[in-house]
Amino acid sequence: MLEVQNLTKTLTSGSQQLEILRGIDLRIEDREVLAVEGPSGSGKSTLLGLMAGFDFPTSGSIRIDGQEIAQMDEDELALLRGRKLGFVFQSYNLIPTLTAEENVMLPVELRGESPEAPSRARLLLEAVGLAGRRSHYPAQLSGGEQQRVALARAFAGRPSILFADEPTGNLDSATGKVVLDLLLELNRREGATLVLVTHDPELSRVADRIVRGHSDACRQPMKKQLPIRFELRMAWRETRPALKRFAFLVSIIALGVGSLTGIKGFSHALQRAMSRSARELIGADLSVSMTGTLSRKDLDVLQSLSRRGAALTRVTETLSMASSDNSPAPVLCSVKA
Repeated sequence: MLEVQNLTKTLTSGSQQLEILRGIDLRIEDREVLAVEGPSGSGKSTLLGLMAGFDFPTSGSIRIDGQEIAQMDEDELALLRGRKLGFVFQSYNLIPTLTAEENVMLPVELRGESPEAPSRARLLLEAVGLAGRRSHYPAQLSGGEQQRVALARAFAGRPSILFADEPTGNLDSATGKVVLDLLLELNRREGATLVLVTHDPELSRVADRIVRGHSDACRQPMKKQLPIRFELRMAWRETRPALKRFAFLVSIIALGVGSLTGIKGFSHALQRAMSRSARELIGADLSVSMTGTLSRKDLDVLQSLSRRGAALTRVTETLSMASSDNSPAPVLCSVKA
């Protein structure tokens, strides 16, 4: 939660005192989306800078989660910004000597979470549609792409409060709408409090509450009316996991059916191959050479084959010379299917 009480900021211009902000009272709840609007010179960016700890008020109090930041020194403020705050600037403010991925990694590394930095950067760059541009330097990116990198960098440290100063101010209308959708989508996913400074009525329209610059008066809370394209995008994002699970289930079922079909086909092919081999075996000549007369059992086997259609030929060889022993003549049985 962020609380501002009786905030005043006065600057000296020559011999005159220029009052930028006077008596601002503001309370921003967790996860609220607040828009600060007003004409140029009304103190919008000054208020944002004070709440973010970039400047000190002339008087008044600023508390973030109960901590008074107006009394902090620079080291304490730097620590607070690194742990709890994120920023999106109108002019992107990317470091030109670092790639898109390195720019996004920087807040995570400054928090001492270096091992997580590469995976976190890739996840956010993918979320803003720049997964294929992570090795490019800012000069190699368009204005819209640079602002998308800035969005990813702002959320990299998982801030509890995100400040955005005219995030679509340097972009054309179409690119600005893309950046707005991404900003709201990331904020919805990450769950940060969002404070926007804007001239863009479309940005103001998606806010929970609007604060007019140079005044402590706030409009009554209004029902958030998101652009229809954003609603459709959110609906798609919310239903896509279920669709992925359904598609995965269908693919598993299809794989199972395909496997069963393949097994069945393999079984049929194997059966055909076995039948062919059996036919080849049955169709082959089978010769059995035995010595002596056939036993009753041998005759039964041959007769069984004969009944099944095998052609039997029995040849008794006669010795061409006298034998000194009484060995019976060999009998050759030829079996053909």
